[in-house]
Amino acid sequence: MVRDLVNRFLSTTKHQKDNTEITNHTFDEFHRVCSRNANAFGFIRVVNDLKNNDFELLRADIAKTWNLVLLGNEIQRVKIVFTTHIDAN
Repeated sequence: MVRDLVNRFLSTTKHQKDNTEITNHTFDEFHRVCSRNANAFGFIRVVNDLKNNDFELLRADIAKTWNLVLLGNEIQRVKIVFTTHIDAN
């Protein structure tokens, strides 16, 4: 589930923050991205059921308020969260 994914990811990144491997700012950015993902996809959505269209809708939502550079940065952070999930399985 998306909830499990974001909780696991945030737990890992909190340890990285506590060990000064990442900054507080980076942790806060990842926390915000995880919240956005959970709200966009639903907390109980099965991660493996997410389709390209789901990510296209997320991207379109982000693009409404962010410029091109910020949009690219946000997409990269979303990819990191989901890549970490894939690597963990």
